[in-house]
Amino acid sequence: MLDIVRHDLLGVARLSLRGALVFGPDTAALLAAVNDVLNVTRLPVVCDLSKVDDVDSSGLAAIVMAQETAHRVARHFVWLRPGARLRTMIETARLAPLVDIAESETDAIRRALEWRPVPRPPGVTEAAAVRMEQAHRGEDDE
Repeated sequence: MLDIVRHDLLGVARLSLRGALVFGPDTAALLAAVNDVLNVTRLPVVCDLSKVDDVDSSGLAAIVMAQETAHRVARHFVWLRPGARLRTMIETARLAPLVDIAESETDAIRRALEWRPVPRPPGVTEAAAVRMEQAHRGEDDE
């Protein structure tokens, strides 16, 4: 069972997740919560994952889909303090260059507010768009 609590603070929607993020209603609930934030407030999202105690591939996919939904409407999505299992899944799936992980709430809020989307010209691949985004943020390739 996944509990999701939303707090809007400092111009950011903070979603605090607690419990298991696994295939089924839990993943649908996360996507619905993010869609609600984006459709109603259009705020950037900080998703606090520190209390997610179980996650499967569907849960990881739901977080990635939530992030993609935010980016489609020019809002940022920051992953706040994901646990060891989720970090391992991110690395194994080679998603690290595609996600913004923050270790503190202050840093997550700052990143969410400062982020600006990089326009993707027609025909630019997802990988090229990621490299453009990293260059825009001043990050080096890993």
